[in-house]
Amino acid sequence: MPLIYLNLVRDIDNRLKKQKIPFSYTTKNGESLNKSFNGYVLSQFISYYNIKRDKRYSYAHKIGNLIEYTYSQQASEFIVNQIKQDPARIVEKIKKR
Repeated sequence: MPLIYLNLVRDIDNRLKKQKIPFSYTTKNGESLNKSFNGYVLSQFISYYNIKRDKRYSYAHKIGNLIEYTYSQQASEFIVNQIKQDPARIVEKIKKR
């Protein structure tokens, strides 16, 4: 079932919690926080991995000049798997590039 942006955020956050993955990232002022996965972090992943251009992960709904996206369960799984590899530093890594 396709997920809208907010539901994708919730799905990823729930997966991280269920799998007990200790997700955290450093804020702009250098503070390291254990945080819930949020929309800001999702936007970083979407941009870094070009998720909107990958047909496995997203679908563009075009209505006139408006484009809205829905996302697949595969997108959620992909992002969780990326976070699993380095949960404390993944956000900093993708922000730097």
